[in-house]
This record gives sequence, C-alpha cells and structure tokens, in this order.
Amino acid sequence: MVHIVKDTNDFDEQLEVAGDRLVVVDFYAQWCGPCKMIAPKLEELSKTFAEKAVVLKVDVDECEDLAVRYNISSMPTFVFIKNKETVETFSGASEAKLNQFFAKYTA
Repeated sequence: MVHIVKDTNDFDEQLEVAGDRLVVVDFYAQWCGPCKMIAPKLEELSKTFAEKAVVLKVDVDECEDLAVRYNISSMPTFVFIKNKETVETFSGASEAKLNQFFAKYTA
C-alpha cells in the first residue's frame, strides 16, 4: 500500500515504523504528467513487495521542506532509503529502474 505523506512529522514517523525494510519515496506533483504515468506501476510494486518495502508519496508542493531536505529538483524523483540512510536516487518515470531497485534492495 502507498502512504501519502501529510507533513515532515508524518514522514519521519513512517521512516521509524519501517524499521529495516526498504522505504521508497516518490517525490511527485499533482500537475506532473510523468508522475501520473508511473503511479499505477508504483502502486503495483508496493503490493508485490508489501512485506519488504514501504512506499511513501510526497507532494513537493505540499511538503516543500522534505523536497528541500532531499534536494528534489525534478519530478518524479525516487529516493530509496534503508535504515534511515539514502542508498539510491533517480529521477524520471522509469518502470525498469523502479523494478531494478525494488529487486536490488529487497533481496
């Protein structure tokens, strides 16, 4: 299941709850076409990897402080976090990269 982040406290709480599972953060915007295109694939991956990964969606217009914290300059940008540390980041609606990184960090 994908969790829509409400604010910084919610985000930090989700990182805490995730423990040692992979956290995939989708930085997106409501007006972003590629973000809308990749969203169903992300939803699908969140269900496939439900036991091993947590998927968070962060609207950059609603949570500007988080966008600044992670230096987000384009959407969508995906940040992969393990044990509260960023392990990988990429921008763009690449289904292949999403699949690759989910598999790599949940193995």
